[in-house]
Amino acid sequence: MTQIRPAGTNRLERSLLAVPSSAGLIRDLTEVHLTKWDTPRPVLDDALLVISELAANAITAAPARLIGIRVDREAAGVLLAVWDPSTARPVRRSRPEPALAALDPDPARYDDNGGHGLVIVTALACQYGCEPGDPTGKWVWARLRA
Repeated sequence: MTQIRPAGTNRLERSLLAVPSSAGLIRDLTEVHLTKWDTPRPVLDDALLVISELAANAITAAPARLIGIRVDREAAGVLLAVWDPSTARPVRRSRPEPALAALDPDPARYDDNGGHGLVIVTALACQYGCEPGDPTGKWVWARLRA
């Protein structure tokens, strides 16, 4: 997973450093390819949200280490996948949405208010999962239908 395949293929693959700015780059790379593949706008919008959530989880799981993304165009939609070197599986929060009163506005703990990304992923994807990577880590993936 070290390079983008040549234009005209049905897959985007890329390795990036797991730093906060990579989330925006992953989103931008995904948008460029999905647009080039004439992905319908509603699917493209959902895919950008899903890949952002998957990337955020990988960045959190493996700070300052390499992560990988894969975006495949399929006959019926799009497959989005993010790899990170951690073997810890992502955990979906049991409560579907945060209660406003439960959010902590203290700047020192503001980032602790997250953790609802998999709820978003499962709401938008027709399938999602987590599989062991080869030889290490894990792939977290989601499939969206067009």
